[in-house]
Amino acid sequence: MATQAERSAGTRARVLEAAAACLVERGYFGTSTAAVCRRAGATRGAQLHHYPTKAALLGAAVEHVMAQRHAELRAAAAAARDLDGVLAALWAAYAGPASVAWLELVVAARTDAALLAVVRGVKARFEREAEATLRGLFPGVPAARAAACARLVMAAFDGLALGHGVDGREDLTRAALAELRRLLAPWRARRPRAPRGAGRGAS
Repeated sequence: MATQAERSAGTRARVLEAAAACLVERGYFGTSTAAVCRRAGATRGAQLHHYPTKAALLGAAVEHVMAQRHAELRAAAAAARDLDGVLAALWAAYAGPASVAWLELVVAARTDAALLAVVRGVKARFEREAEATLRGLFPGVPAARAAACARLVMAAFDGLALGHGVDGREDLTRAALAELRRLLAPWRARRPRAPRGAGRGAS
C-alpha cells in the first residue's frame, strides 16, 4: 500500500503532467486550474495545497517537463557517437511540446508580473543545468564563456523551434542545423589548453 508521501507525489506528478498538456493544447489563457484538475483526476483542494496560484502551477508544470526532456537529451547526447547525433538530440528536445509550453509562459509573462517572477526562476534554474550539460557536450568551450555559450545555443534552438512551428519548413530547418553544426564543431573537438606548468613536478 502506498504511503501518504507516495500518494502526494503521485498527485503532484499527475497535476503537473495535466497542466503541461493543457498549456500545449489550449495555451496559457485557455488553460484553467479547473480544467487541469479534471484532466488529472485531482481535487481543487489538492491542487491548491501544492500550487496555490495558476502561475505557480504552470511554472512548475513547465519546469517538470523541461527537466524530463533535459534528462532525455543528456542520455541521448551521451550515447551519440558524433556531433550530428548531439545536434539531433538537441533538436528533438527543442522541437517537442516542452518548448511550446515554455513559449506560452514566456509570452504571457510579458504582461503578468506574478507570472514573470515564476518564469525568471524557472529560467535561471534551467540555464544552470543547461550550462553544465553544454560543458559536457562541448569540452572546447572555455569555462569563463560557458554561460554565454549556453545561452547562445539555447537561443539558436529556441529560434529554430519557433520558426519551424510557424512555417514547418523542414528544408530550411535542416539547412540551419547544418550551419549551426559548422559553428559548433570547434567547441566539440577542441579541448581547453592546460594551464602553463600543469603536470610539471615541483623543482
